[in-house]
Amino acid sequence: MLAIGGLDRVAVAPIVPRVLHVIEQDERVQPSDDVEISLPRDVIRLKNGDNAGLSVTGGSAFHPIRHDLAGDAGWGENGLCRIYHFPEPPLNHGARGNHKAFLAKRSGIRHHTPLRWPIPHWSLLKATGVPMRNLSSLSPLRLDLGHVCLALVLCLFHALLYWKIAEFYAAHLPHYDSIGSYTQAFRVLRAYHQDGWGAAFELASKFHLSLTQAMFAALFAPLLDSTPQSLQLYNTLALAMLSFTLASTTRLLGGGKWSALAAGLLPLLPDGLYWWQSGWQDWQRDPAYIAFLASAAFLLLRHAALRTTTSGVLLGVAVGLTIISRDSAPGYVVMIIGPAYVVLAVTLLVRHRSEWRAIMIPVLTSLPFAALYAIFQLPGTLARFGNAYIFYGWNSGLQVSAAAHWAAPFKLLIGRWQAGQGLAGNQALVETAAVFGCLLVLGGLAFASRCLRFESMPGRRRLAVAAVTLGLWAVFVTMANLIVVVGLGNIGFESVKPMFFPTLLLFFALGVVALGCLRASPRTGRLAGPATLAFAVLLLAWAPHRLDLKGYDESASTMAALPKIMALLQEKPGAVVVFYWQDGITVDTLIYYSVQRGLQEPRTLYFTAPDGAGLDVNIGVLPNMAVTEIQDIMVRDTLCKADFVLLAADRTFYTHSDNPLFIRRHGGPIFDRLTAALKGKEAFSYNWWSYPLTLYDNRTRPPC
Repeated sequence: MLAIGGLDRVAVAPIVPRVLHVIEQDERVQPSDDVEISLPRDVIRLKNGDNAGLSVTGGSAFHPIRHDLAGDAGWGENGLCRIYHFPEPPLNHGARGNHKAFLAKRSGIRHHTPLRWPIPHWSLLKATGVPMRNLSSLSPLRLDLGHVCLALVLCLFHALLYWKIAEFYAAHLPHYDSIGSYTQAFRVLRAYHQDGWGAAFELASKFHLSLTQAMFAALFAPLLDSTPQSLQLYNTLALAMLSFTLASTTRLLGGGKWSALAAGLLPLLPDGLYWWQSGWQDWQRDPAYIAFLASAAFLLLRHAALRTTTSGVLLGVAVGLTIISRDSAPGYVVMIIGPAYVVLAVTLLVRHRSEWRAIMIPVLTSLPFAALYAIFQLPGTLARFGNAYIFYGWNSGLQVSAAAHWAAPFKLLIGRWQAGQGLAGNQALVETAAVFGCLLVLGGLAFASRCLRFESMPGRRRLAVAAVTLGLWAVFVTMANLIVVVGLGNIGFESVKPMFFPTLLLFFALGVVALGCLRASPRTGRLAGPATLAFAVLLLAWAPHRLDLKGYDESASTMAALPKIMALLQEKPGAVVVFYWQDGITVDTLIYYSVQRGLQEPRTLYFTAPDGAGLDVNIGVLPNMAVTEIQDIMVRDTLCKADFVLLAADRTFYTHSDNPLFIRRHGGPIFDRLTAALKGKEAFSYNWWSYPLTLYDNRTRPPC
């Protein structure tokens, strides 16, 4: 070895396998007090040694070298930097902190307050022999081949979803749970094209269900059009945030670039994320919400290990986006992320009394998002959750709710078995279960061959245990809240499955830990890249088929009736409409197509309950509610205010004694009185599958 700046040969001591226990015990070696042994001809290096806070005497500041993610060729295994300018401490040092005295004595290096921004001085990089082409790898957000492949996979996945969404909605009506989000986004886009960005952002701020969706539509308005496939970019960006966060955490656990790529593909596996209600292709609020929530959870683990300005800001942004992504999100942020962050803060204050900055940066970063929620979303959220008429079957009791939904986390992963349909009718579940089974077998073989093992480093073990613990906590909180506190009852899994999305954090945690602990021999290591890329190709090729299996047929009679109803509405722009019906074409469907086509929107007929609450026809059944009074109000307001009325032709549709909807249980008298009053005003009839429906034209109603 030649000395830097000269031709004198310098003797290098042989590397002896060992653990430097003094450094391992010292709290200033961050984040996980890890030490690894170099390969021959490499100098012992410390991972994340920047938190030790070193500077070069003589005036030039040294911002320590940071390599958060695993390295590439020239950086050594697991991404640990080769710090050539640091002499190796003696083997027989015994007292705590002797390595610091040794470094100070031999190198003229002194300690000072830790520097958090990891930008190495260029001259020091040149002196240490770091190739200038590797400068980008020093960034906490650096891209290597694995990240490039992950970005490519996500772009292809977005293209597939764009194509399938356009194909699907050419022959299907939007889902009732996402139609409101689409409609509001179309309104924002129309406001931008008519009045500019100011009007678009003003309108977006009024959508309390999801501020991120509305603000996305306003911010990206020049690039979007009023189609569902155009808005898919929002979900893809949220998915990319989650995928890269999982990949980064895997690298932090010691995984290589291909393990990180596999971790980034984990969100593409669960069956529950391919449904046309709340899947990645749907604009219901839940897919992006779970992506933000899971990103916040894993960025919290990353910040616990690194405690840098960058990791703190990223954590704060992820928490903030989660808060404003949907109206009920703050509750889960408090219940899942909150306790974990409190544990981190207490631990830092007890062990590292000078870590106030690491604690406060995420809090301060997330505060502006919390303020946006308090100003624009909280009033509407309180009004929504304060309206008892919109809760269907809640408070049904522990036993009933547990019996109906105890298996919800498993159904999200592999699907729900539909009784009586055999293997052919459950093809999606069979395929997904087969893929998960193969992955479990491969994991078992890796464990048996000792390819799956924890590193001997305690910091990585602690991080892995923390990840799994956080996942288990998310499952416990979600199940306890929905089954014990809310009491969902026996409502169908398809209707409530997005509520169980936070349980997916455990699946992501187990996958990241397993991939981060995966170690391969030199022979099998050559297969890691091709095998991971083949798995990515399999997921991409499988995705269109999974989306088709989750699709649903649309009634041909219903689709034929849609243009007729739209034509009637144009005869009276702004018509008041009431549909005593919840499937197929609804008032929300008519508003969606009117906004999309730039037409004047029809208006929904609202009622006022005896207690002053605002109602529509889709209200739930409450104990001791004034049934007769509400029936009278609905009949009176319908006849006096509605221009168009839709009713089922069969009275039995409104007499189901066990249905949680008011109109389905107590709608019989309403049906009798309305059909008698509207006789002779039938516009036309059509079928929603086997249910005959009749649309009445009440525009010539007498004044009330």
